[in-house]
Amino acid sequence: MAPLASPAQALKSGRAARHGLSAAAAHGASGGNALAAGEPAATQPTHPRQFLTLHGSVPDGPLFQKVIERLAGLCGAETAPTEALFEHVIVFRPSVATPFGAGTARHDDHLLRIVAPIFAADGKTFLPIAQRTWALRLLGTPDPSQRDQKHPNQRVVLSSEIRGNPFDYLTFLGYTFHFEYVRRGYAFSYNKVLIELYRCLKLRIRHQVSSAIEPESVEDAAKAAAAAAAVASNANGTPAAAAAAAAAAPRAASEAPYILEATLPVINHHEIPHAKDELSQLRAFMSGLVTLEPVDHVLLTNRIFYSN
Repeated sequence: MAPLASPAQALKSGRAARHGLSAAAAHGASGGNALAAGEPAATQPTHPRQFLTLHGSVPDGPLFQKVIERLAGLCGAETAPTEALFEHVIVFRPSVATPFGAGTARHDDHLLRIVAPIFAADGKTFLPIAQRTWALRLLGTPDPSQRDQKHPNQRVVLSSEIRGNPFDYLTFLGYTFHFEYVRRGYAFSYNKVLIELYRCLKLRIRHQVSSAIEPESVEDAAKAAAAAAAVASNANGTPAAAAAAAAAAPRAASEAPYILEATLPVINHHEIPHAKDELSQLRAFMSGLVTLEPVDHVLLTNRIFYSN
């Protein structure tokens, strides 16, 4: 399995979402405190970039294979790619919430995430968590969508590579672990568009990517297996039929659809009309197999919504 080349490489600073990107980034870039013994954490300076995205859903099975074949043909690949996207994403939230009644300052609480490929550049060497090249990323607020809008989602992303211990760095910035997942699938490139076809897998054991499982829970799969075994046993009265049904049920229960995500970065606003046309062209190429659409901007919001 080969690693995904990061589409964007992580954020200027952490608590920057609340207190200004430049101050925290300047502290990080200058070395700051020694957050790991003898190894200061820092971030590389970066500039905000606009990203336009469209999403689609692809069920596993024959349709999935057709989508792979069309993408391989569209992107110039002679054969369907091997698994090329295996990425660890860890999300952090502020350790202390902005107090209720603090006015608009509470709206500035955002999630931060660190992202890293799980394999080395050779595509074969597994990287332990301490040896991965982590990037720190802040997702901006997406532009509001309009009724019946067909234009892609548009948002600013701040990202920067982290040098040093990312976990101590996030703690220093006032953040704590929130949740994590693995993105696993395939990556293609069409002109300047990054096309990723993947599933999001949850981890049973914190930070251990080998414990990643399908979106459905193990308990649900086990229940489905038991139910299928009972039905088969009652119908055929043979242990072999029951065992076959039980073996097939967990896979059927865990076949969540793949996400097809098309992302196009733009450097300035003058490029946006052309970028929209390019994504519309990709949407037309994929029509009949998968519908690429903008997502409700509320679902992409990176703010933290407090219950009180």
